Amino acid sequence: LALFNNDFILRQSRHLADRVRQAAVAADSAITRAFQLCFQRPPTRQELTDARSLDLFSLCRALLNSSEFVYVD
Repeated sequence: LALFNNDFILRQSRHLADRVRQAAVAADSAITRAFQLCFQRPPTRQELTDARSLDLFSLCRALLNSSEFVYVD
């Protein structure tokens, strides 16, 4: 929760959402672009379906707080 509510993460989530919004025409392409920028991979079908229920800022905030983004495998 410390990262999730951190002012820096909130600002970066807003910047990422703005960047993705400017580059994408459709919602699905925005979601895919966000996943590409954060994870270097496209979303799975389930991730794409789940992400459609979020606004872009919330999606970017969740991606920046995910284990896949924070920890290196």
